[in-house]
Amino acid sequence: MEYEYHGKSNTRLYRIWQGMRRRCYDPNYTSYKSYGGRGIKVCKTWDNSFKAFEKWALSHGYEDTLTIDRIDNNGDYKPSNCQWITRSENSKKRKEDNKKPRKTAPPEKEKTPEQIKFEQRREKMFRRIYGDDWKYYADMASCKISASEKRRIQIRHNKEKKKEQ
Repeated sequence: MEYEYHGKSNTRLYRIWQGMRRRCYDPNYTSYKSYGGRGIKVCKTWDNSFKAFEKWALSHGYEDTLTIDRIDNNGDYKPSNCQWITRSENSKKRKEDNKKPRKTAPPEKEKTPEQIKFEQRREKMFRRIYGDDWKYYADMASCKISASEKRRIQIRHNKEKKKEQ
């Protein structure tokens, strides 16, 4: 995405736009599980351009007292599915939506025979190398953390093991 100068990064509307995008795309964001984790997205036009979102918002009744709302709680953030409503309206709607079935994350794909065979070989290798602690080291190998962090965890694990003996 090319940087777009608009001079409005300190406005409430910009914070709404940022929050909407973070809920959908930032796995570290507190609300991600309820939005992006369920497959909810922001339409490309809005995701790529605050100005486009701002233009829609101002032409559809945005005021500082209103919040953005998805008409279909299971739908994406897009012009045809969004509106501006008060916080109290949003609260009432949320209570009603909690009674409806929710969109869930897509089910995991079934593993292919090749994937199963690979996992069995991997497990066998870890068992041979690490003995009783094979599961711990297999988990470590699949973690998405830095090598230095893995080393610190490994040292801590070894110290704990020595205390047990």
